[in-house]
Amino acid sequence: MKNFSLLLLFGLSVFTASAQTYIGIDIQIKPPSTILHKRFIAIPDTLPGGACNGISIVVYGGDILYTVEIGSQCWFKNNLSVGTKINSNQNQTDNGIIEKYCYDDLDSLCKVYGGLYQWSEMVQYLNGANNTTNWNPIPTGDVQGICPGGWHIPTNGEWGALVTYLGGVGVAGGMIKEKGYTHYLFPNTAATNSVGFTALPAGERWSNGNFYYKGKDAIFWTVSPGYNPNTDVYYRGASYSIAASTNGQFYKVTGLSTRCLKDRSLNNGLKSTLISEGEVEKPSMLIYPNPTNGNFTLLLKGDHDLENVEVKVYTMDGVMVMNERLHGEKQHEFSMVDFSDGLYFVMVTADGSTEILKLIKMK
Repeated sequence: MKNFSLLLLFGLSVFTASAQTYIGIDIQIKPPSTILHKRFIAIPDTLPGGACNGISIVVYGGDILYTVEIGSQCWFKNNLSVGTKINSNQNQTDNGIIEKYCYDDLDSLCKVYGGLYQWSEMVQYLNGANNTTNWNPIPTGDVQGICPGGWHIPTNGEWGALVTYLGGVGVAGGMIKEKGYTHYLFPNTAATNSVGFTALPAGERWSNGNFYYKGKDAIFWTVSPGYNPNTDVYYRGASYSIAASTNGQFYKVTGLSTRCLKDRSLNNGLKSTLISEGEVEKPSMLIYPNPTNGNFTLLLKGDHDLENVEVKVYTMDGVMVMNERLHGEKQHEFSMVDFSDGLYFVMVTADGSTEILKLIKMK
């Protein structure tokens, strides 16, 4: 084990075990021997993707957060884990304390995968927003939420810009996923982490208080309200069984991971991103209700060629369980009554382009 210290404020320690490197931070108060907080986070031995110009790490909430520059954007390559853990059978509340869930209520998993946050907690109840009410007024600039100063929660459009830079939905998932099987289950399809984003499959905390899909799902909140802005928000992510990136909407009460993006007003002089209705990237199709207890409706928006739409549904393991073609229908209802409860991917191909939406079936 190698140890070194940064004088006065904090100390760092680095060690390697089972071919995995860990870095730890001790936050100290006087007397110097008193450790207020210690946390170890796993980092890959080789970190693809270069650090952002002028800032390689940020110390926040007792953690060291690494940066990665992808195109014109500067991201954290760690999931946030700031806050106090509460049990999964509780909702996070507007009490002046940042609260988080740890998968299976285990602190050790927060140390690896970061915390899981309900949407309203993540935005810190800005402008009256909560899990059943949209904010009023709509913010006109970057939303810091639980991110450190100078960083913000990305909009759906900013996530879309990342996906476009990486070559589109069909390949972006593999390019942001951590390689190998240290944290992902087999087959971790097409994972290269070629840009150093290092998306980890932290899973989800659902409204029933249970946890699902650690090792399978890397799902991140956006700040952008969804089809029903009172209860739904857009997410982005990746999955272990496909190369494509995932996107869609989740209920705000779900606990998901959070990544922060550097404020563009602080990066190359670009102006802050507005998240008013006109600035939010909208998907060209929607599935609802989601979660569903049996049937779901696909709504095609925009100017699609409705004579050539293919809909495929896959399980989390990549098994296709539905394949249908639509002919001239802008809205179509599908039945999943006989399907097992769980997570599914709905792949919709229209006009030569493909969108992959996530669908949850639960009773």
